[in-house]
Amino acid sequence: MKQKKSVILIISQEKHTQAQLKSFFLKEGYHTDTTYHVKNAWLKPNRNHYGLIIIDHAETGLSNIQLCIAIRKRLKTPIMLITENGKEDQRLAGFEAGADDCMEKPFSYQEMIWRTKAILRRSTVQALKATSRTDYPTIQLSRLTINPSAHRIQVDGTEIHLSLKEFDLLYYLALHADIVHTRTHLLSVIWRQSEVNDYRTVDTHIKRLREKLMPLSPDIGAMIKTVRGVGYIFSKGKHSVMKVE
Repeated sequence: MKQKKSVILIISQEKHTQAQLKSFFLKEGYHTDTTYHVKNAWLKPNRNHYGLIIIDHAETGLSNIQLCIAIRKRLKTPIMLITENGKEDQRLAGFEAGADDCMEKPFSYQEMIWRTKAILRRSTVQALKATSRTDYPTIQLSRLTINPSAHRIQVDGTEIHLSLKEFDLLYYLALHADIVHTRTHLLSVIWRQSEVNDYRTVDTHIKRLREKLMPLSPDIGAMIKTVRGVGYIFSKGKHSVMKVE
């Protein structure tokens, strides 16, 4: 049986961009939904069933980044942010806001389709992984507990909220503690992007992990160490004993 393709939501004020993207995805057999105003998207009956949300130009008064943040608070749906050419600060801000990928204008047909398929493929794999998390062992440190089956992390008894990618990254680093992992390797196992060397994705998520862990426990936050020129390592320290149950 042929698998039904995901519906892609396009949010853009530019009619040309909407038409261009709809044409791209139609050629690949994808259904699209378009809107000029994000509030219209919440009224659509299939809003919780989008496979991908593409944000181009938001409505007046709300930037792409702000819109991305607003959607991420309500939905876990993958988000692709379209930014202006050469605006690295926009790309970094996009990842900080919770975007799964960013593309610069002007974009090519082939790159847009490749990136879209990569995002949808990763989200499908993550959904399958999430259903089998009960098979993953719980990691217990003296002050840190990571329970993948419950998607729960506690630092000194206080629960901390992490996104799926942040959770998977911390869990993987802790499960393979005291081993240096290159950015390429982390892209491969966490983002399934062994062929894409966008190291800033890894750096941004590491930064967010530290920012969330440090206020609760500077010691735990400091366990995620940068190995200059190589990558990252989760160092348990001399006095931390880890149990994998």
